[in-house]
Amino acid sequence: MTRRRPEIESFHAHVYFDESSRDAARALREEDEARFPITMGRWHERCVGPHPRWSYQIAFEAEVFDRLAPDLANLARQ
Repeated sequence: MTRRRPEIESFHAHVYFDESSRDAARALREEDEARFPITMGRWHERCVGPHPRWSYQIAFEAEVFDRLAPDLANLARQ
């Protein structure tokens, strides 16, 4: 009997930043919010919960992943 995996319906990502990358993180947040059907979490300029850096969360449906992931990856490279 083959066990069927449930479909992934949604994702969330945490964008980490610090004082030196704050402006880039804020610009990405505003741009992504205008371009994609996503839900933004709170902006934290302190460590919250298990997160080791300042952060904000983005929640999005699976069909947005392929378009949004490159933006998140580009921020990580900066």
